Amino acid sequence: MKKLTYLILVLFLFSFASVAFAAENPFGDVPTNHWAYSAVNKLANDGIVDGYSDKTFRGNNTITRYEMALVVVNALKKVDKANDEDKALINKLAAEFAGELKTLGAEVKAIKEKQDKLTITGDLQLGFHYDSIPSGNEAAGTKRLNGSQKFTFADKNFFTYKVNDKTFVNLTLEMGGDQHIGNTTAAVKMTGASAMMFDTMGLDMIWAGRQPVHDIGIGLIARPSNADGIFFKKTLGNVEATTYIANVNSPAYQTSPPQTNPVMGDFQLGTRLSDNFGLRAGYYWSSINGSTSDTIAYTNGNFLGTSFQKSQGLDLSADYKIGNLTLLAEYINTTLVDRTALAGYTMIPKNPKAFALFLTNGQVTIPHTTWPASDIVDHKTVGQSAWAVGYFECDAGAVPPYVNGWDFQWNKNYVGSPSYEQQDNTKTLFLLYQKVIAKNTNLQLAYWHVKYKDLSLLPGYTNAAGSLYQVKLDFFY
Repeated sequence: MKKLTYLILVLFLFSFASVAFAAENPFGDVPTNHWAYSAVNKLANDGIVDGYSDKTFRGNNTITRYEMALVVVNALKKVDKANDEDKALINKLAAEFAGELKTLGAEVKAIKEKQDKLTITGDLQLGFHYDSIPSGNEAAGTKRLNGSQKFTFADKNFFTYKVNDKTFVNLTLEMGGDQHIGNTTAAVKMTGASAMMFDTMGLDMIWAGRQPVHDIGIGLIARPSNADGIFFKKTLGNVEATTYIANVNSPAYQTSPPQTNPVMGDFQLGTRLSDNFGLRAGYYWSSINGSTSDTIAYTNGNFLGTSFQKSQGLDLSADYKIGNLTLLAEYINTTLVDRTALAGYTMIPKNPKAFALFLTNGQVTIPHTTWPASDIVDHKTVGQSAWAVGYFECDAGAVPPYVNGWDFQWNKNYVGSPSYEQQDNTKTLFLLYQKVIAKNTNLQLAYWHVKYKDLSLLPGYTNAAGSLYQVKLDFFY
């Protein structure tokens, strides 16, 4: 900061001298006998500017006034390391090349303003996954959820452009794929394209465009990306109110009959009763249908031969800090609308329920950001580590199809049999460990133990409990 302040001050003081130097050609050579060469050579010897390998500047090689001004800029950056004699030389050089420095300052300022408006960050994820879960009604061992094991990668790029002090435009591009049993798959998609406006129209925040399905509670109902909608937030005293409505990308082939542009929305109130204790209550509604055929359970639900067309429900959640631990809890009570069942199949329950518990000694930002949506360690703090343990049970249909916040993220669904890809109709225990092994580099170890919850909705399927394992590296840039 001292360097920057000094540089700005010098440029400011000598900018008034620009008229006197206007006659100079900035691209004309500085004469070989000019005193500036010996001055810069001394600064090079003293380590203030970079010279040649012998620490000399070699003033016999002429340079333009513009190039000399660049040398002066480098000297100004190290002025705090200069002795009094060198500081006097730097000031003298700055006066001599004030016109060129002013031009440089304007150019640098323009470039910096453009750079400050655009921020680009990324997250490269490399993972290895293994599971020991039979995939359903096939003979044990003939096919596993992922073909038993799989290496995966995902690269996320985040672009943020500052339109003004209150408005930001966001773009998210993701590329991911896997390679298993000689088969390679990869995809590039735009999962985010939105505008965020703060302190606008009397609201704290308006977020419009392609964005995440915003959490209700602590994340049973959530999705990290790829919904087109609008989100509003307003704080009144100690109460935060949010509402959200969106078209959720639920591919037509994942519902029967095919459905396009299904809509869901929610309204939620949250408050903090103390620094350590917070409560939230929400209501959601969804037109995403939960239909499946009698032989295929699509990835929107682990059930067969029964369906529903709409759903709505209440969500209650809480967070409580105990020392360095954070306990999160959530409960959902859903009502399914227009249920049907084929002959010989069990009707899906009218009032499915779900709950989740999550305990961690890591970082948790409430509301709206908990694992797996965000990490429990700060990737900038080398050596930091944290653990988490969680348990959830989810009845079939308790969570709107395709917005499962706690799915297992990478598991391959084999058409023709349900997978444990979604939290729907499962009960799961999971363990998580994360550590920052180098700056901007996270190591993650994760374990899930899963079972189907209601086998009457999956005739012919076995319920052998199984486990999933993950080792993952995250590189942030």
